[in-house]
Amino acid sequence: MSFGTAAHFMLSLNFERFSNSTVSEVILPPKKKRERSGRQIEIGVGPDGDMQADVYRPAGARSHGTIIVIHGMTVTGNRDPRIINLGRALAEAGYTAVAPLIPGIQDQQIRPAVYEDVGLAIQRVSDDADLCPSGKLGLLGPSFSGSAGLIASARPENIDRVSSICTIGPYATIPSAFDFFFKAEQPDEYGKTIVLWNFVEYGIGKNKAVLRALKLATLDNGHRRKPEECELPAYLETMKPKDRELFERLRHDRDFRLELWEQQIINHPALVDMQQYIECAGNLREGMAPVVLIHGREDDVIPPSESGLLYARLDELGVPARLCITDLISHGDHGLTLAMIPQSIELAQAFAAFFKHV
Repeated sequence: MSFGTAAHFMLSLNFERFSNSTVSEVILPPKKKRERSGRQIEIGVGPDGDMQADVYRPAGARSHGTIIVIHGMTVTGNRDPRIINLGRALAEAGYTAVAPLIPGIQDQQIRPAVYEDVGLAIQRVSDDADLCPSGKLGLLGPSFSGSAGLIASARPENIDRVSSICTIGPYATIPSAFDFFFKAEQPDEYGKTIVLWNFVEYGIGKNKAVLRALKLATLDNGHRRKPEECELPAYLETMKPKDRELFERLRHDRDFRLELWEQQIINHPALVDMQQYIECAGNLREGMAPVVLIHGREDDVIPPSESGLLYARLDELGVPARLCITDLISHGDHGLTLAMIPQSIELAQAFAAFFKHV
């Protein structure tokens, strides 16, 4: 059954055939609201905030189970077309798919508070008797969000709530994953500016002008703005020459970025402290749900070796795991073609291993 379900899911996703599913919006409130105190530094839901989610259900059929879908670092969050198609394809395959909005991820933040919100999403969906009658769910997430899902699923308060995990293009460790952005000759532009925006202050200080320019670069890219719509060029004209020069070196001078990373950023106390919360391989633990790791062979954001490291770590812990390195996807995007039969079967088997335990 699982392989047939996986094949149905992949065909629905690839050809965008979603005739038998329904979509609705829900608000997932905290169990008990408390009055907020202090200033919130991070953009997020937190234990006291409401969480918005889109729900995709199979029409006229009993659900096989519940799958929570964690969106990637896109400006459209859980309304990203890829997440919508993914939710609909899961519903076509017979599952209830819940896609919560994680504001910090939508804002491209790599911070512990964002990872905590992923854990809160697991708790609120699994506690909802309508969305998740069994109290246990599957988790699916791409890239940084997939790693955040792994970390959240391994937490003691969540480990019994998650029955199956599938990640697409996750990272294993901060140094190995981010080394790729700083060492690669031509790293993905969107991923590079996100990483710089999150961590470059550990090398250059809180230069608000440069950080603002990096943010605008991610927004222009994320919204796929036409050249005449981009906000960055006009902002660059307002910057002081030295700040503009620094920004351009960060964007285009690989040796400068690498020196900054190796000599200042990677060993900065703030990042060293943060790693204990956002390091994926180091936060996995025994007793986790089975994990399926899917990674594009030509991923230009997070290299497939990262999934290999996670697979080895899961094996050490005795956690059932399956690794699928494939040419059929890039970084979280599906590119399935039935002409590639052997890899199509291998990918379907990987998804079947995920569905089996949901």
